Amino acid sequence: MHLIVKGLGWLVLLIVLGLAGLALKVALDGQAVVPERAPLSTADHAWAEDWLHRNRPRDRLAGMPTRVALSAAEAERVANHLIARVGAEGRAAVRLGDGRLDLQGSIALPWGGPERYLNLELGLVETDGALPEVARARIAGVPLPTALVEGLAERTLAALGQSQMVQRTRLGPERISLIYTWQTDGLERLASGLIAETDRAAMLTAQRRLGAHLAQPGAATDLAGLLSTLLGAPSQAPLADNRAALLLLALYVNGQQLHDPEGARLPQRTVTLRKREDLAQHFTASAALALEGGDLLSTLVGWYKEHSDSDGGSGFSFIDLAANRAGIRFAGLATATPAQARWVRERARAGLVEDDFMPRIAGLPEGMNKTEFAARFGDTEDPRYRRIAEHIERRLDARPIHRDAP
Repeated sequence: MHLIVKGLGWLVLLIVLGLAGLALKVALDGQAVVPERAPLSTADHAWAEDWLHRNRPRDRLAGMPTRVALSAAEAERVANHLIARVGAEGRAAVRLGDGRLDLQGSIALPWGGPERYLNLELGLVETDGALPEVARARIAGVPLPTALVEGLAERTLAALGQSQMVQRTRLGPERISLIYTWQTDGLERLASGLIAETDRAAMLTAQRRLGAHLAQPGAATDLAGLLSTLLGAPSQAPLADNRAALLLLALYVNGQQLHDPEGARLPQRTVTLRKREDLAQHFTASAALALEGGDLLSTLVGWYKEHSDSDGGSGFSFIDLAANRAGIRFAGLATATPAQARWVRERARAGLVEDDFMPRIAGLPEGMNKTEFAARFGDTEDPRYRRIAEHIERRLDARPIHRDAP
């Protein structure tokens, strides 16, 4: 996995799919809603990459208004370039009208069969305010309850409004125009707005506890040490506090944090698992998705990510999948029942080590391209694949945190 580009890109995908987890299970389609067209040329990719580079918010002076504008064709080019850059198979289409924007996207899931597309449609209408409103949000062309897709879109716009970065959005038949003011803590403000109110206070408490730990000389930054610090603290609500700690770690390990109006910004440290940064990212992102979308969805997205890596990324890795499964299993145990949540905190208070929750990775294949993976393991239903997956589960079953759980 490309840690800088793909790590954050896949974390965003995990959060989005986790919040719409039910929709993903019921709304797969047999064909893409976006018609197939010629792939982007090398020149198209180069143009989009140059546009993104020239318009990076971090290169703007804090507090200075900046205007960006794109035609529908240019917006499509950027969207399809980003889809390709995170390793997904899919395409997007953008249509503009007077005061309106319609976005369609189709992502192909990595298995064969008649239903393999996740189709999304989003309609935005211009308002007198800084941001547009959601007029329509659908998955696979089927209207879903507001609490799912429309709720996610509306929450994202609300979070963007709370960040106070965008001053004006105009949607015309020719161009999208946006005026924004970059703020040094803008991403933290945006992330904070996306977190549900019921989680935010506990996550801020966990973030402040993490900050106090990192301020100590020689503070451990391996994942086991951070789990011990956050889960080992006194708690009157172990289920909620365990959930908050795992969600906060998923942000921090992947380079993000919450905006804290009363506290200092956390220093960013590299967090490792089995001496690898990517495994800590896999563990925490999968744990967070398990909390939001369930074990099945976590496994699905983890496998999808590895499959896409085998087709031009760092290669399919059973080691990464072991970290995914370890994160899913840990999150499930830590938030299953109040008694188990308290037991996990007692173990953390005594000090967790990697062998408590993460299987050994020696001998697990990794770095396979698509052709090599198919030749050696076929697909997820192949007995050869199942043998390795079941072997990983047995290794996890033998970890003390699962072996000794009440």
